[in-house]
Amino acid sequence: MVRLTNDEVGLIAGGRFGEVILRKDSGKQLEIGQLLVYEKAGKKVLFKVYDLVHSSTLPQNAIDMAQGYVREEEGPPLSIYDMDEKISYFTKGLLKPLIEIREEGSGTQILGPKSMPSWWEGVREVRTSDLYFLQGDGTYLGKLRNGSRVMDIDIKLPTDKLIPHHVLIAASTGKGKSNLVKVMLWSIANEGKAGAFVIDPHGEYWGFHEKGLRLLGEKAVLLSPNPPPGGISLKINVRSLLPDHFSGVSEFTEAQREGLESIFRQFKQKWIEELLSDSQESVEGVKPATIAVLRRKMRLLLGLGDNDEGSGPFSTDLGEETINSIIKYLDDRKVVVVDTSSLEEGTELLISNIVADLIMKKHQRAKAEGLLDSIPPVAIIIEEAARVLSEGVEPNVLKEVAREGRKFKVGLIAITQLPSLIQKELIANMNTKIILGNEAKSERDALVNSSAQDLSNEEQEIASLDLGEGIVTSSFLRMAVPIKVPLFDSLVKAEQRDRPKLAF
Repeated sequence: MVRLTNDEVGLIAGGRFGEVILRKDSGKQLEIGQLLVYEKAGKKVLFKVYDLVHSSTLPQNAIDMAQGYVREEEGPPLSIYDMDEKISYFTKGLLKPLIEIREEGSGTQILGPKSMPSWWEGVREVRTSDLYFLQGDGTYLGKLRNGSRVMDIDIKLPTDKLIPHHVLIAASTGKGKSNLVKVMLWSIANEGKAGAFVIDPHGEYWGFHEKGLRLLGEKAVLLSPNPPPGGISLKINVRSLLPDHFSGVSEFTEAQREGLESIFRQFKQKWIEELLSDSQESVEGVKPATIAVLRRKMRLLLGLGDNDEGSGPFSTDLGEETINSIIKYLDDRKVVVVDTSSLEEGTELLISNIVADLIMKKHQRAKAEGLLDSIPPVAIIIEEAARVLSEGVEPNVLKEVAREGRKFKVGLIAITQLPSLIQKELIANMNTKIILGNEAKSERDALVNSSAQDLSNEEQEIASLDLGEGIVTSSFLRMAVPIKVPLFDSLVKAEQRDRPKLAF
């Protein structure tokens, strides 16, 4: 008779590689996403429960009859149906192997699984000591999640690799995307190894009326059309703009696109001012009607009135150093937050394009001069990333970052509800994916098909993830790691509580 130790949950009862069957002991709990360990002769195999099945030693017709008697409370004694749930009625867990840990003379090796446990061997609950290889430094994502339980193991990824190789955060509405971004930015700022640029369309990142990145103090900078004390006025001179900055921001016909390029070639830095001028009625190679349409579009996008000034972020007189100041803050490893809560959607995309373009050009020059190692990586955070990274959107600066940024230490943290819309080449370039809850099968399929680790058995878990629960799949992890993201407010409170008090 096989006896289970206290932390064993059941016995190997069959299956095949990639789908090992565990017969659960009647006194134990088992749930989707739970981590288990098989250990023997200096080798451990880490498993994850991906499905649960009721089973019985009795034929189905006998079970059906017994259930009828139970419901109707009549008939022969149920003992003839062998109703001992410890023996005849049990739960099977379907397990997928994640990694194999071998203790050898040369040390510990973390390998991909290559073997199966033997029949009737016990499988136990995971221990913190089993997962020492997950401990590291870098950008904090949350605690290790073991099913619905949380273990005291911080999940961090090396910032210098995480950012340039891009991050995709995907989830349905209300599953905690914004909270995760705040947690990551808080960690990036406090570690001080990278800069981060984020557009804040709802004021939630900065935290005007709640806890937010403003609590970072000098490690964070706010630019806003109406800045509070300590903030910086968001004014960008139109001479910072190039025709390419408008790609993906607004729809232009081919004639209009050629018109923008023609005006820029003729007037250089003053091209926007000349285009907005009512006295400028003709440009060589551009029809007057096209100029009139472009003038109306530009005034709308830039928020400029007939006098070339407005309440928006763009100006013909002010803000000549704004973009350069943003780049300097990023070089100083700060988090730069741009408040666009009072601006149009197209305006926030335009600002992202301007900043991303200048960052890329600066880093490209640094690489050409052999100086890239001396500057920090920079993360550019994009909300609703499918707007600019989908197949149908024309080439733009942010697409260029997704394709080429890793060569120049510039990365995207792309946030989306609709990963299926992102261009396949670009989603494949995002080497780290943080998957929060998503009920839509088409979106889960897009994530499973582009992940660094095999998630083909974990669709049910992804669909059932609760607020703040997630799965991290990354080129910088040996396995897909389940996480629980803390609430940002709780994280800040804990850090403030643990911060040593100064004696005066």
